[in-house]
Amino acid sequence: MVWKNKQEHFEEWKMDSLLNRKNYNSLSFPIIDNKQNLWISYYQIGLVKYNLDTHKGKLYETEDGLPANIINNMVVDADDNIWIPSEKGLGCLLSGTDKFINFTEHDGLP
Repeated sequence: MVWKNKQEHFEEWKMDSLLNRKNYNSLSFPIIDNKQNLWISYYQIGLVKYNLDTHKGKLYETEDGLPANIINNMVVDADDNIWIPSEKGLGCLLSGTDKFINFTEHDGLP
């Protein structure tokens, strides 16, 4: 449930259809970027983007370029890029695109 300030009521968010999975129960690291996107990590599933204005979402998985489906943390930078450290390296989802740039030990990460 989310409080909607303009409408002054709670609204239920249904992400089941977005995730289309049965075995998820752990979400973490929710952040909101400057474009009103809510970013949530779901354990062993991936990264969910949910726009608070349009109520549309997208699931990012390793098949989409996410470095790993287990995410250790997330941060949004000043340009709304999403930085995602994982056990397989550091990923960056470029703002306004569905493109990931991933960095691993081959790029000099420890």
